[in-house]
Amino acid sequence: MVARKVRRVYQLLLKIFTDGSMTIATYAQTLGVSSRTLQRDVNDLIEIGLPLERHAGTITFKGSKRLGLPDLDLSESNRLFLANLLNLAESYFGELDQDNIRSLRRALSNTFISEKQRNQVLNISNFYYFLNQKQERVKYSILKTLEKAMAENISLFVVYSHPLKNEINFCFEPHSIVFSKSHWYVFGRNVELNARLFYRVSRIVKLMLSYEHFHQLEKDEVERMLSKVWEVHYGEKSYEISVKFAQSAVEKLIETDRHPSQVIKENDDGSVVLTVNVCGYKEFMWWVLSWGNQAEILSPQWIREKMAHEISAMKDIYSRNYDK
Repeated sequence: MVARKVRRVYQLLLKIFTDGSMTIATYAQTLGVSSRTLQRDVNDLIEIGLPLERHAGTITFKGSKRLGLPDLDLSESNRLFLANLLNLAESYFGELDQDNIRSLRRALSNTFISEKQRNQVLNISNFYYFLNQKQERVKYSILKTLEKAMAENISLFVVYSHPLKNEINFCFEPHSIVFSKSHWYVFGRNVELNARLFYRVSRIVKLMLSYEHFHQLEKDEVERMLSKVWEVHYGEKSYEISVKFAQSAVEKLIETDRHPSQVIKENDDGSVVLTVNVCGYKEFMWWVLSWGNQAEILSPQWIREKMAHEISAMKDIYSRNYDK
């Protein structure tokens, strides 16, 4: 009996040390004992001076700031849903904060009594893949500095590795962190240029908080600006562009919402015309080119002419013989 108690107390302490907390009702079932038995073990540990404290059936070390997941009062279906979100997050956001995601997932899995459910929570992310996912070296410290600057409205001094201009320095007022084109970007105002631009987070070499505060935009204002962006180009001026898609491309086109401003008009011959209002016309042109001869820019005429010039230049390249 003494040996069983020693083993039980060891497992109890290991649980608290590993996860930061332990829920009596849940862990008692895991060990195959009653909640009262485990509660007596906790009382004995407190009597000999171990700094434990109770909160709504959860045991933690005194001074610990961790919030036990059972304190969130989630139903089993809620926890399974949260587990699936965390599993997806590890595949999608793992490069940014993998350690915290895995720690949360382990803590959540430990709230399930069933071993089958615990294993499901831990292993289900193995079924999700992002094919040819671009891997970036995003520094967690950079993200935390950006968050602090946005939360406290503090402007930043930025050292940025530009692909064409080498390292550049500028003062920056960040508004939001954006995921686009398989990369993380920060959107905000370059003070020297007095322009709002996107900067790839992985290219930020160094960030320093300044002593200057700035007026942070309201969330709906930032969303209004971003709603005009096609991919990662922002400008004050936007362009209404219409593209005709052949009948053979219609099903693939309409199965996905392409942009908040999109309007699709059906033609009698089965083709459709997609009209959008965007500020990055160049990146929109490259997207239209990806459809080959199934897409044709109709208007405005000057963008249509730019597209014709680009296609002509490509034709000249591919008309030449390739010599190795």
